[in-house]
Amino acid sequence: MSTKKRWAVYTLFFAITCASMVGRIYFVVSDSGLSPFLSANDRSRWLTIRALGDHNTYEIDRVIEAPPSDWRSIDVVQHQGPDGKLHFYSSKPPLLPTLMTYEYLAVKRITGKSIAEDPFTAAQIILVTFNVIPVLIICLLIALMAEKYCQEDWAKVFVVACVCFGTFLTTFAVTLNNHIPAALGVTVAIYALARIWTKDSKSWFLFLLVGLGSAWAVGNELPALSFVAVALVASTIRSIGKTILVTLPGIAVVSAGFFVTNYIAHDHWKPPYAHRNDGKLLAELDPAIESQLDAALSESYLTKLPDEVRAAINEHSQDLGDVLSKNTELLPGRMPTKTDVVKRWVVIDHETDQQLAIVKRQGSDLLELRGWDNWYEYPGSYWLLGQKQGVDRGEPSRANYALHVLIGHHGIFSLTPIWLLTILGIAIGLTRRDQLFWIFVAILLLSVVCVGFYIARPLEDRNYGGVTSTLRWLLWLNPLWLIGLMPAADWLSRNWVGKTVAVLLLIASFASAMYSSLNPWQQPWLYDLMVSYEWIKPFD
Repeated sequence: MSTKKRWAVYTLFFAITCASMVGRIYFVVSDSGLSPFLSANDRSRWLTIRALGDHNTYEIDRVIEAPPSDWRSIDVVQHQGPDGKLHFYSSKPPLLPTLMTYEYLAVKRITGKSIAEDPFTAAQIILVTFNVIPVLIICLLIALMAEKYCQEDWAKVFVVACVCFGTFLTTFAVTLNNHIPAALGVTVAIYALARIWTKDSKSWFLFLLVGLGSAWAVGNELPALSFVAVALVASTIRSIGKTILVTLPGIAVVSAGFFVTNYIAHDHWKPPYAHRNDGKLLAELDPAIESQLDAALSESYLTKLPDEVRAAINEHSQDLGDVLSKNTELLPGRMPTKTDVVKRWVVIDHETDQQLAIVKRQGSDLLELRGWDNWYEYPGSYWLLGQKQGVDRGEPSRANYALHVLIGHHGIFSLTPIWLLTILGIAIGLTRRDQLFWIFVAILLLSVVCVGFYIARPLEDRNYGGVTSTLRWLLWLNPLWLIGLMPAADWLSRNWVGKTVAVLLLIASFASAMYSSLNPWQQPWLYDLMVSYEWIKPFD
């Protein structure tokens, strides 16, 4: 098959893929029928876009409290704003929603309608811009790599078919998410890096793309830091000068955008998900206060902070910044704590909105007075002790979790069996020791490290990504896995048996992706099947 004919086939694949995504975006509607927002996850980002675009603030108080319920989300944090009062904010990093807000403002100016009045128009245009176009770019770059690194015509077409139809990236096109942008960053960076590494080109622009793409991936998926490290090592080996002069500044530009928007939004450099624990140690309090704290909480009608305890805390007013007022409430700690914490109390001053934590640790008689840095702990928070439901409670057995992550109801290989070819492809690539040898080494290393990282997470994080159609945290690795399966596609293309096996794996992967194509925020088909046959118990 000539190159021209292959690209004609690719173009047809691209057209079908884009048409499918656009059609679904304009078809999808929430259960209420009032918006295209499908889950708390995407609503969290839409909250920022609406608050920033309509009210010029990252505070979402007015938005989240307004009807209808389509604007409510559990992915919300609370902390003091510039006015010193407590406000709600999206827990998602603000860089991506901030960029989307500019497009929303343009749509708002053209149509004359806000996203509150017409949630569909702006949302659908933004989804096409930030989901469909990036997926198309991913498909195009993978096609270019298949043309260069696959040897057989059939293998080249097969790889392009895999990226267009065989992954869950297209499934997530109907919802606002960070996975497609992260995958785009990885694809751009690995495309540029492969050309640099194989000495196809040493263009300064390619080194810039390595920096911009890898940093953009991290800005949307923190575990992609491992990819940045690999990319930096590889680009440095090829040219330390260009890495310093171009790649590192590219990383710096995206990093600056990430941290500056975060600081503007939250008045902190650390993103919201890094604020899950008590703040810095302010003072050590007399252990005799413990009995007074316990006594106050034992009276169901008395939740005010005892005067003696308030006086003890006010002794450290220089560290606090404000003396606690009389209108100060005492509550028991309501969030999961570190294993060495024996007891924990929360102090809230309703006049100043100042919050503090008092902690007793194992092996210590003194009580620790700590500043407030637990943004997920607020009345009504989904993340409080005993509030999580179903899959969010976590899988108690790590072995069981590993099983279902790999080959079970959320399995990498059971839901997307084309990744079995990635294992075969990497094995073949490592035996060849050709120009892509170290690329395959990097893909294998990154895959093992990242999959192992998620399996090793503590109980509260072993939730398969929540109610979702796949282990979405690993979608940013999909472009790397597509490169990894290229040698396997070549090997299987030699006879009809191999081709048949490859096509069947692609069909199964495509079917999995399509099962949740109208709403990726639901359990996978394999989970539904296992529950229906009572092979597993449903998440309660």
